[in-house]
Amino acid sequence: MNWDTFWSAFGAIGTSLGSLITAIAVVVAVVQYRQPLRKRIKLTLSTAIPISDFGPGEWFHCITVANTGVRNITVTNVYLGTRKKKLMINNLMRDLDPNHRGSEFPQELLPEGSFSVYLHYAEIGEAFHDLLSRKTIRAHQRLNIWVTDTTGGNHILKTKLTPRWIILNQENL
Repeated sequence: MNWDTFWSAFGAIGTSLGSLITAIAVVVAVVQYRQPLRKRIKLTLSTAIPISDFGPGEWFHCITVANTGVRNITVTNVYLGTRKKKLMINNLMRDLDPNHRGSEFPQELLPEGSFSVYLHYAEIGEAFHDLLSRKTIRAHQRLNIWVTDTTGGNHILKTKLTPRWIILNQENL
């Protein structure tokens, strides 16, 4: 056995493995660098019932937009939408907190910051009733919440809400 050939082959294998591990380390480093730079927005939909200023039985849909990343994000608008259409709801948004302007856009979101917009059940139900009567949307299509930012990013929360469900619940309250 020629030991020179053995050690040359062994060195070549070691060099190849070292190069492969270095390439993996570079990829991991780039991913770790880019991860905190991603914009992260968490959207939630809930029901809100204010205790003051509104009469009993006033119900609101509450859309909360929270920045869970480490970058400032400027939100340009909040929409309800279907797969193909974005429905502008700015004229239906209400501010229940007089110290905060949640329905004015653009809205600067600092890291760990959030804001909420409120949609009155009756008003949104009437708006959807009008859209259905004009055949602008279909009664059973699912609605999503869309949030756009200044860099053209779309952040979407898929919901189980349909225009028909919103109209029926508006009438039952």
